[in-house]
Amino acid sequence: MHSFFNIEIDFFGLDISEAGLKLAKVEKKKNKISLVSLGSEPVNERCICRGKIENENVLTDTLEKLLGGVDGKKIKTKHVKLSLSEEKSFLKIIKMPKMKKGDLSSAIKYEAENHFPPPLNDFYLDFKVVSSINEGEKPISVLLVAMPKEIIEGYIAVLKKSNLVPILIETNPFSAVRALTKEDKEKESILFVDVRGDKKTFIIFFGGVVQFSSSIALNSNFLEENELSYTDAFSQEIQKHLDYHSENFSYGTDKIKKIIIFGDLSKEENLVENLSKKLKKDVSEGDPLSKIDDDLVPSVDKKLIYANVIGAALRGYKV
Repeated sequence: MHSFFNIEIDFFGLDISEAGLKLAKVEKKKNKISLVSLGSEPVNERCICRGKIENENVLTDTLEKLLGGVDGKKIKTKHVKLSLSEEKSFLKIIKMPKMKKGDLSSAIKYEAENHFPPPLNDFYLDFKVVSSINEGEKPISVLLVAMPKEIIEGYIAVLKKSNLVPILIETNPFSAVRALTKEDKEKESILFVDVRGDKKTFIIFFGGVVQFSSSIALNSNFLEENELSYTDAFSQEIQKHLDYHSENFSYGTDKIKKIIIFGDLSKEENLVENLSKKLKKDVSEGDPLSKIDDDLVPSVDKKLIYANVIGAALRGYKV
């Protein structure tokens, strides 16, 4: 998960998951961000399972089809910013003593062994300081993310077969939040929910950073076994995550008052409105184009499902 990212390199965002492949490209001119390319392609249901590629050749063929059929500008660069499902990843906020920036990287590697399953050499590890190292002598907060090398290398192999070069890899929650909020300028605690078919991913965000994420499948078997309607089951899972935030993130400044839903909301009509009534909370649809000044691909509908890949395409741009 190490970043070899350079904003001067021309690149596009790519989101690969069981829900399909999605592509987005943005360009910045005179302080204006334009969405210039957008596309999606479904994947064979047995191609990816719980984040792991099961058939590289089929996925490569699907990627080639996507690259050749995007709406808007054709893709001419080989450089990719990749957003992947978080299912096999680990995310943890840890406290570290104040130290020189040059010493922090090696210290974090040793500390990570206490928080992630062994052996750590089987994972790519990345980190981000989420509280300033200049704030006196108090400990700093560091966000750790670990992803299995076996998973990552499978995706890299598929990209190489299509003559693409990954310059950065991150998980979907970080991509989506970038598209849907101002991140470090956002003062409120927010629960984001990514809807991808039966799969729902819950993302707890506060302090300008993703603090926690988890996924669950709300399929017909689950609903029948628990004798619940879709809306009832969905609202119960949301409430569980609201409670989890209250119980486990005591250093948060407030309770979650805002819930933002994005992804494929076609399964049930008036879903957002019904959830708001059930939870008695502010529930709204996310806006993946909130940071886009000019949408040059107006022909593509359902942009709500493109939050992850638009966030990937925005990585590195100051907006």
